[in-house]
Amino acid sequence: TLPRERLDELHLHRIQTLVHYAYERTAFYRRKFDAIGLKPSDIRTLDDFKRKVPLTDKSEFIDLQQERPPYGDTQALPMDFVAHHCETSGTTGVPLAIPYSALDTVRYGESWCYGYWALGIRPADSMYFAFGWGNFAGFWSAYWGARRLGCRVISGGGLDTRGHIQAIQRLKPTVLLCTPTFALRMAAVAQEMGVDLANSSIRFTYHAGEPGPTALPGMRERLERAWGAKAGELLGIAEIDALAPGCPLGDGLHVNEMNVFTWSVDPVSGAEVADGELGENIVTGYANTAQPLLNYRTHDIVRRRHDCACGRTWTKFEGAVLGRGRLVDAGHR
Repeated sequence: TLPRERLDELHLHRIQTLVHYAYERTAFYRRKFDAIGLKPSDIRTLDDFKRKVPLTDKSEFIDLQQERPPYGDTQALPMDFVAHHCETSGTTGVPLAIPYSALDTVRYGESWCYGYWALGIRPADSMYFAFGWGNFAGFWSAYWGARRLGCRVISGGGLDTRGHIQAIQRLKPTVLLCTPTFALRMAAVAQEMGVDLANSSIRFTYHAGEPGPTALPGMRERLERAWGAKAGELLGIAEIDALAPGCPLGDGLHVNEMNVFTWSVDPVSGAEVADGELGENIVTGYANTAQPLLNYRTHDIVRRRHDCACGRTWTKFEGAVLGRGRLVDAGHR
């Protein structure tokens, strides 16, 4: 709830520190800056950062990782400090490898806590993770968040759908974490089994990995009716952060401005767009010291605001992500 002026002061301080760090620690940013004659000390304002630091794209980093595996020229810490390896889903091609230091896992996990707490989840709750872990960062970071908040963790691992339902009946967790479509799949299978999940121990369901209760009309009502529980969600970008937990009023998402700086551009011209206009979300994360990403193109189309009835001053995305890769019609959700 900090005033925007104070938030921007914090962002400028953190961005100036990050720009120095990235330039000094990575061959990629040193080469990028030197090519245009940019020095870290040239970043004196947030506008300087937006205008002077080049936009970056996942494709650049994937190419560099293929040339020099596993992490390419953006790796900022020696391998001895890499505590966890994850990857993007690779839905658009080759997955991006993501290194995290031990500190990064704590900071990334902390980003989930803002959304957990806003929904009503507390340290006394127990969280059931209904998915196979693999290298996907999304629910690993959700687990780091559970550890950070102090909740009891229950892993469903490789159980099938019936096995998850039986485990929930037996172990009585209070929070379910999974994709929203799998939560609905579990509800359908439970009905076949004669199990009423609306009367189970679950009091909250929390979702990520695909469009959920904020983005899809009717999804929240379906989830909450099936589980008899409050449904929440979070927008994350694996290589950046768990960057936007849902508004507690269920009306859009709020950017976690403690760990992320965002702004929007016209995806064709690259010019910054004003609040209320559709634009591509550009992200800089503070939580990844092993692989810092500055002015990172997400290709997500959002409409941002800086006011919300919930009282938060953190940037708000209306209706979550409204499109991918190109500007969409203003009426499309």
